[in-house]
Amino acid sequence: SAHYPLKPTDYYSAACVLALSGNVERGIAALEKCAAIQTAPGTDSSHKLERKLFEKDPEIALLRSDPRFAALFAKLFPKAPAEAGGR
Repeated sequence: SAHYPLKPTDYYSAACVLALSGNVERGIAALEKCAAIQTAPGTDSSHKLERKLFEKDPEIALLRSDPRFAALFAKLFPKAPAEAGGR
């Protein structure tokens, strides 16, 4: 309601807090919003989060163990042609 555009980092931070408090449902929802903003065409690259954060951050370990996390991760970081078995 403040008309301030939120960034992927805002939703990622919320997901961290929610995961640490044990709230998987809301944590995944926050990561879904993070992913939607991060993958939007108009999002400034300086606001995007790095892959290793999603892979290693201990604060979202609980969310990584949820089956929905894999789909979110794939949306955020689709395989490059070389990773998919291409050249």
